[in-house]
Amino acid sequence: MASVTVNGVNATLSGLTYTATGVALSDGADTITVNATDLAGNVGTATVSIKVDTAPPTGGIVINGGATYTNSLTATLTLN
Repeated sequence: MASVTVNGVNATLSGLTYTATGVALSDGADTITVNATDLAGNVGTATVSIKVDTAPPTGGIVINGGATYTNSLTATLTLN
């Protein structure tokens, strides 16, 4: 390949892997477009849609209804 870009950012080659650093993504739906150009000037394009979610999960776990201790060999987990 003569060049590879990811959403307009030039990718660098290391071994057999191209890496593009600094590709801007935002929370929600994003489209990633990769353009590869060979030495003859032919261009190939691939596009993929992704969803970015940077919000941490919420909720918790309650074990045995909040009991401080138990002598039971089983436990009940409640997810909320």
